[in-house]
Amino acid sequence: MSLAEGSLDGRRPRVIVLQIGVNNIHAASHTGNEPFQGIVAAWTALGDQVHYLDLSGVFVDEEGQPRPTLGRDSLHITEEGRHAWMAAMEPVLSDILR
Repeated sequence: MSLAEGSLDGRRPRVIVLQIGVNNIHAASHTGNEPFQGIVAAWTALGDQVHYLDLSGVFVDEEGQPRPTLGRDSLHITEEGRHAWMAAMEPVLSDILR
């Protein structure tokens, strides 16, 4: 069920984290436009409550190559990758939840 179909009806979450990106491109074989449309749909449904956080700088180096210690393959992150992901999100989430 999508946001437009009422998947959040009756719920009042303080934070929702949407991961849109690599799974859409690699696993689902979506074009770049399809994940973008998902982002637009979420943004439209949630309005000014949306905070965008680009984590690509955490997972790729200066040359755009995946950091080998953070991922097992081009889709799944390692334990070190999870820690890096949470460390990047923590200040944003802390600010939102204040």
